[in-house]
Amino acid sequence: MNNEFRFDVKKKRPEETYEKVVEYFKGEILSHYANSKSMRKIQQKITARALEFMTFSRKDPFILDAGCGPGFA
Repeated sequence: MNNEFRFDVKKKRPEETYEKVVEYFKGEILSHYANSKSMRKIQQKITARALEFMTFSRKDPFILDAGCGPGFA
């Protein structure tokens, strides 16, 4: 292979680039995250699994979701 070509596969991760998470999750990144169908499916599965582990003392319990992303979990 010719030495002129070089492949740099490693991408910097957000935590390597941004000092604060809030700097990463705004604008286009937040929009992409919030509109991602695969992310919604994953979050819904995680939420359903977490609810399986909880025990509730009421028939219709209330769950508070405060400041936990775009709100589809």
